[in-house]
Amino acid sequence: GIFEKDHALSRRFQKIDVTEPSVAETIEILKGLKSKFEEHHSVKYSASALSTAAELSAKYINDRHLPDKAIDVID
Repeated sequence: GIFEKDHALSRRFQKIDVTEPSVAETIEILKGLKSKFEEHHSVKYSASALSTAAELSAKYINDRHLPDKAIDVID
């Protein structure tokens, strides 16, 4: 990639590992995004809808990570 070819550029960055948020943390993230998605889709999301989106996406969508897969469910 680019970093392997440009050592000066690679020195300006460092790797940061970001762990996948828990279902509870994902619910909080969804709460923060709720109004934007409600406005965009002209719908209202209940608290249980956000919880269910996080819980079921964690259980059944295995090829992606939270919160991305839960966001796709409400989108």
